[in-house]
Amino acid sequence: MKIGTDGVLLGAWAELPEANGIVADVGAGCGLIALMLAQRYAQASITAVELDPDAAQDMRANVAASSWSERVTAIESDFTALEGRYDLIVSNPPFFITGERSPMSARAAARHVDHGLSPLTLPAFAAEHLRPGGRLAMIFPADQLPEVEFQAAMHRLNPLRITQVASAATRSPMRVLAEFSPIEAPCVRTRIDIHTADGGYTPDYVLLTKDFYLHL
Repeated sequence: MKIGTDGVLLGAWAELPEANGIVADVGAGCGLIALMLAQRYAQASITAVELDPDAAQDMRANVAASSWSERVTAIESDFTALEGRYDLIVSNPPFFITGERSPMSARAAARHVDHGLSPLTLPAFAAEHLRPGGRLAMIFPADQLPEVEFQAAMHRLNPLRITQVASAATRSPMRVLAEFSPIEAPCVRTRIDIHTADGGYTPDYVLLTKDFYLHL
């Protein structure tokens, strides 16, 4: 599957509260976000979990070919099999409930909610597997934010950062980057626009993602 903007945004935006912390990338796909976090946090230990066999094979190959293979563990499994507690749980989960499905079964599974992993089920999982000061970071469609915040509140997770993502300043947000935690603190709400009026990239987007794109 192609590397998408959603994964790059989340991998660049998610924050690990402890530099040497423990991370779980849930529904890791080809391992993009896990490897981005390994690049950003040189002391972190990361477990990447992917259910789809083909995607998991790609993930293992990408991890093995990277400079961080000793710190990234690639597992083919359902995310509910994970044990232990983490400083950061990060996920770019399936989130489309309706709409046209991709004819490619793996692509459809990665984008549509057909099994347990979704923005609405991750708060319950995170509540059981986060350390006291841990974070849950994920990306999902902007119109799902109220329901996701409700599910997080039901599991005593508080919003710490909410970043609305729009393709341009004149457009409504299409995605939300959201961070939740058991700790209580004021929520920082921001917005990032990807493109300028002339079709280039905005300074905010370049600043966030430049370490991961060769052309920025």
